[in-house]
Amino acid sequence: MGATSRYRASIRLERGRIANLQTVILTNRDDDDSFIQKAIGWASRDYGKVNPEWGACFCHK
Repeated sequence: MGATSRYRASIRLERGRIANLQTVILTNRDDDDSFIQKAIGWASRDYGKVNPEWGACFCHK
């Protein structure tokens, strides 16, 4: 597997992870359990450190 193929595979994997994160957040955002709410906040904050543009766009939606 060449460098270009690995790069493309990593981009697809990252997009899949972002999609999964968004799905989990949106599915569980109305849950009353405080631990779930904390987990959503932690996950959002941690990923927002890596990709701040995503965090800003996702919060504004």
